[in-house]
Amino acid sequence: MKKPAFGFIPQRSCLALKKRLSRADLVVTHPAGHVAAVSYEAYRMASPRILVVGEKIVAEQVRIASSLAGIPVLTWPLLAARLTSWSREGAPASPFCWRPLARAFAYVHGLDPHRYTRKWRLAAPEGPIARTLLRRWMLEAVSRADFVITGSDNTAIALQYDHNQEGMHAPIVLAMGNDRNARAIEEVAVTHGVPLIEHDICAKLLDGKARACDFVPADHWGEVIDVMRTLFPLHRRRFRRWFDKGELQNTDEGNEGEEWKKGTPQ
Repeated sequence: MKKPAFGFIPQRSCLALKKRLSRADLVVTHPAGHVAAVSYEAYRMASPRILVVGEKIVAEQVRIASSLAGIPVLTWPLLAARLTSWSREGAPASPFCWRPLARAFAYVHGLDPHRYTRKWRLAAPEGPIARTLLRRWMLEAVSRADFVITGSDNTAIALQYDHNQEGMHAPIVLAMGNDRNARAIEEVAVTHGVPLIEHDICAKLLDGKARACDFVPADHWGEVIDVMRTLFPLHRRRFRRWFDKGELQNTDEGNEGEEWKKGTPQ
């Protein structure tokens, strides 16, 4: 049976696609045919959410529907590739996408300031729109962090690691900052029961190559693992996702596991 030509998609699929796109704030496209529709509502979401992800026929349908609905469409290959690779449809956007997404949202805000100021709660932004949004998303993400490292010089960095998540080969920096931002990170961590530990690596990460919404630089993996070694025995159930089943059995038997001995979180 021949596949239906473009435009002959079942009515239910068209209606479902139209319904999802009605809540979109932005559509990001890739010349190769990938597309992602993103939405953010400050009163309902902690961070941007992926409404539609698709390619080929679906991507073309999304482009046409977005144009008819007046939804901004940006051709941004890097962001489109990240959204389609790191995020799932119906789920929050991956932290790896937050930094470029904040810039894209700042552009969209300029197209209709009145609408998006209300929708994104930007009546009194603290600095540029992109920086305000990124800081808000990072602070919201601290509640999902595995632990927060604090420094004696009033610095803080929130990290997360999940061995079973595809592509997560090292801990990711969810949030980082000093002074006022550090205090805000610590307050969120205490409120949500996220473990805090003081270590001098915090200042090194802030002064070095570490960036929010990105992996911990390989130069600092050993020091981060030292912190994880300290925390794991105290919160064994909470941090079971740091290992696969075989490694977890080794740790339950009292061994450190091969990954800890190697000194790299593979």
